[in-house]
Amino acid sequence: MKIYAISGLGADERVFQFLDLPMELVCIKWAPWNGHNLQSYAKLLCEQIDTSERFVLMGVSFGGIVAVEMNQFCAPEKTILISSAETWKDLPSWYFLLSSIHLIRFLPPALFNLPRPLANFLFGAKNKVLLDQILNDTDLDFVKWSMGQIRIWRSDSRLDKCVRIHGSADRVIPLKLGSRIRVIPGGHHFMIVDEVANAQSSIISEVASLNA
Repeated sequence: MKIYAISGLGADERVFQFLDLPMELVCIKWAPWNGHNLQSYAKLLCEQIDTSERFVLMGVSFGGIVAVEMNQFCAPEKTILISSAETWKDLPSWYFLLSSIHLIRFLPPALFNLPRPLANFLFGAKNKVLLDQILNDTDLDFVKWSMGQIRIWRSDSRLDKCVRIHGSADRVIPLKLGSRIRVIPGGHHFMIVDEVANAQSSIISEVASLNA
């Protein structure tokens, strides 16, 4: 069974490089987003999936939100959300302030480039070198588009086959307890890299349960 993985906002497959899984991991490539909203973009990314065989979707951070929307257009055996949200209600309250900022589309992309000390704090990064490399390579126009989509995201339906893997110390999307959550004690938003052993164990367990 393949796991199709979607990286976080502005990131790429490097966030998955430390995972050692007993199943094939296929990284979904970010595609051109011009002219798309979140739903049509999710549908576009589904074209990279071989739906003739069983598969799992896995998304990190913003990639998890995209994975939720991809469920409208494909049928994964399970969706695994890491440091992410299943519905808009899982997001912290400060995200909702974005809903009132209609001028976000007029802001220059450069304003979406986080100062590195702030990024390190928010992500709780131990591997600061990798985070810095990823941020340096980030397409700020894509970040601006993504933030605009999060601003209007209002999905409130729970998926039938979904589990969240979330760090207890996540500052970007603070943990909100509920059903179907595997909590990584002390895990921050960058735990797919920094707490890879714990994240990896949870992923393997969730996929193995499909064959139990």
